[in-house]
Amino acid sequence: MDNKKYKLALILGRFQVFHNGHVEIVNKALEVAEKVLILVGSSQESGTEKNPFSYETRKEMISKCFENNIDRIIIMGIPDAGLGNNQSWGDYVLAYVKKNIGRLPDVAISGEEARRTSWYANYDIDEIFIPKTTDVSATKMRAWMVENNQNEWLKYVHPALKETFAQLRTEVINSLGKTDTKSI
Repeated sequence: MDNKKYKLALILGRFQVFHNGHVEIVNKALEVAEKVLILVGSSQESGTEKNPFSYETRKEMISKCFENNIDRIIIMGIPDAGLGNNQSWGDYVLAYVKKNIGRLPDVAISGEEARRTSWYANYDIDEIFIPKTTDVSATKMRAWMVENNQNEWLKYVHPALKETFAQLRTEVINSLGKTDTKSI
């Protein structure tokens, strides 16, 4: 671990199905940093169409995928603050990290998205954007669950999650039609 470029990498997402795109981001973070902080966004939300899974379920999905590196990963929930995709959100995230971890990250790693702005431009934090190599999203993953299309779903999840389809599908089905959310 001494040869890692960064001490602490930050990854932030809702992970409302932790899919292979997310796995790629975490793998990159593990490659470049000694420790990886994964913030599970909208941690206060569950049981809605946009956020069917609880923070605990999402944390368990991530943990299962990285059992061999779990000693290098910190998983924490972060509630949505209703600030939107802007600098204020970055300020909120970094204040939360500083309060709970005691330091700021050296690098933030995320998927490359056209609508994503730099949340950390005012800070001395490197940013690494991982290009999308697979056309998948958590929204598509949840749609396959509603359709009971396990074969398609399995193509885009880590093997450690293959046995979770039925349980996760039940949570997605139970959330249908529930749109009351504070998550942006």
